[in-house]
Amino acid sequence: MIRIYTCRNGHDFSLPDHLCWPIASFCPSEPEALPYFCSVTDPEDAEYLLFPYYLTPMIQQMGVSATSTLIRCILPDFTHNEHKYLFFNYEDTSKPLGFNSIIFQISLNRTLHDRNAISYPYPVDDHHNGTEPNFDKLLYQTSFVGYSGSHPVRQQLADALSKRTDLQIYVETTPLFHGHLGAEERRDRQESYFKILRQSLTILCPRGAAENSVRFFETMSFARIPVLIADNTILPLESLIPYDEFVIRVPEADVERAGDHIIGWLAARNAEQVRNACLRARNAWKSWLQTARLPALVAYELEQNQISSRLREY
Repeated sequence: MIRIYTCRNGHDFSLPDHLCWPIASFCPSEPEALPYFCSVTDPEDAEYLLFPYYLTPMIQQMGVSATSTLIRCILPDFTHNEHKYLFFNYEDTSKPLGFNSIIFQISLNRTLHDRNAISYPYPVDDHHNGTEPNFDKLLYQTSFVGYSGSHPVRQQLADALSKRTDLQIYVETTPLFHGHLGAEERRDRQESYFKILRQSLTILCPRGAAENSVRFFETMSFARIPVLIADNTILPLESLIPYDEFVIRVPEADVERAGDHIIGWLAARNAEQVRNACLRARNAWKSWLQTARLPALVAYELEQNQISSRLREY
């Protein structure tokens, strides 16, 4: 079992309430984590020191550089124990913090990231509620419902697909990010989004402000095929999850031909093979990426980190 000490605000450091967003997707003392982690009361006995808050509000309010400086200031032993600290970053950015600590983050750039940064899935709900995925009400071969302004590739994608007549397509874009909408409009748009997702075989998952997006993981949870348009993203557990068995990848430079990639992928498979690919996406999400399985993901990645550290010592 991995020994973890959870740092305490007011005891190990001091952080104002408006910057404190408790980590909801991972807690070493929760039942799902008990098979993998042991909480200790003395930091000297710990293999890792868990910072209990997401870095997200700090980055949102101060930026990446100032957040890095703040962490170094409020954690008096950070310089000595930097390699032992464990952080979670839920902010939609791939900019490195400049830490040698373990950082689980939801968006990771393959060519520019912190040395020990680890890709972490967006936590999403399971909307199947124990029922099997349904393939009887598919109306669209592909769809996109969402904000088009977070990266140019999104609008290019929408414009290109709007000209296609050889695919059953649903595209609905909004000029505002989902989180910036009013509560009622946000609820209505989410209902529309999930309705179209259920009715679509493949879901367009272009990158946003950073490398990845929540819709990639929602697509997997719904047993649908993600069409990934994000050249440099690092997906969670790439060494374990066979993404190429159920993900259609479209290079960003080739986004205007996304429809051709989808048609080619579908033409190469019969109906049973397509359905099996959908189920593999769902099973991969259930096995590793759903919220209840995130402690197992964290444990696996920390064990791999320990192995890599020992190899570097040799």
